[in-house]
Amino acid sequence: VYEQNFAEGTPADIRRQSIFKTVDLDLAQNKAANAIQRLQNFIEQNPTDASLDLARLRLGELRLKQFVTQTNAPDVASQWFEEALTNFSLIITNFPQSAHLGKAHLNRGWCYWLQENSTAAEADFLKATEYLPVSEDRAVARFKLADTQFRQTNYAAAATNYQLLIRNFSKMKRVTNSLFEPALYQGLRANLEIGNTTAATEAMNKLLDWFPNGSLGNRSLLLVGGNLTHANRPAEARGLFLDYLQHVTNSPSAAKIKLALAETFAQENNWTNALAELDAWVTNFAANPLLPEGEFSRALTYDKAGLETNAFNLFTNFVVQFPSNHLAALAQRWVADFYWNHEDYRNAEKSYQELYQRFNPSPELGYQARLMA
Repeated sequence: VYEQNFAEGTPADIRRQSIFKTVDLDLAQNKAANAIQRLQNFIEQNPTDASLDLARLRLGELRLKQFVTQTNAPDVASQWFEEALTNFSLIITNFPQSAHLGKAHLNRGWCYWLQENSTAAEADFLKATEYLPVSEDRAVARFKLADTQFRQTNYAAAATNYQLLIRNFSKMKRVTNSLFEPALYQGLRANLEIGNTTAATEAMNKLLDWFPNGSLGNRSLLLVGGNLTHANRPAEARGLFLDYLQHVTNSPSAAKIKLALAETFAQENNWTNALAELDAWVTNFAANPLLPEGEFSRALTYDKAGLETNAFNLFTNFVVQFPSNHLAALAQRWVADFYWNHEDYRNAEKSYQELYQRFNPSPELGYQARLMA
């Protein structure tokens, strides 16, 4: 029925509305190719139409979606990407008063983001925040503006924009549900980079409070706690970990958190408590995928505590039990160094040779092992 309005003589506004309605109907039936063809025909046949900016916007969005979802034909997908970028740029260049200017900047920002052209993406996302009305699109623009700044290591600006998103869109449920968790986490990371532990801790508390079942709260706890530990504030980090473990049971991140807890004692050279935590850890998390990390930390802590024989036994067991783990080469290096330091050169030579022959070390570690052998 709408197609009957395409005929010549139909008032322009009715014909235009009918074309866009048929595009909507094509998309509702998953006929994107038909919708794209209609838009391309409209643009070619109506080069001065008042809705040309909208037609280019919708065509660009469809081509961008095709590019993102296409995996089997990279050459064709590349053409779609260029077509999307061209249509968004033509709106920005040729329609400076367009009501769709903000969306064009947002979409072109996505194009540049996918190209990893962060400078251009930042400029477009910034323009989008200026032109778009208060909406979910504007929230996305603010979020991606912060992301581009984070990618460029402009952490202070990124932290500011993540915070602006949290502050300005707290009453928009779709935004709070989709963007607040990653914005808080990214803002936390940005604040840690600039040394603002207070703001990072505040973001961590909001993540744990607002998204108790989310995937980023525990990671934020580990980031803030690890930052405090390495900033020679292990007692504060330990307080965070213990408080969390006291109030949250059966956390999927309990193994990581308890490893980090042991590290706070090691940072203070409190080897007795560090070893107590690690000995309990390997018993309680014997089936955990982090077991190699736990065993390696335990062996290293025994070494630092001056209990060399215990460390030797643990490291030799490690290379047998976890030969393909990324830490196996370092464990083997410790064993070889142990023999060297005890002037057992025959076993030292054999151990260094095994290091570069069996454990796939980094080039530097492999060269060092050859030199020592």
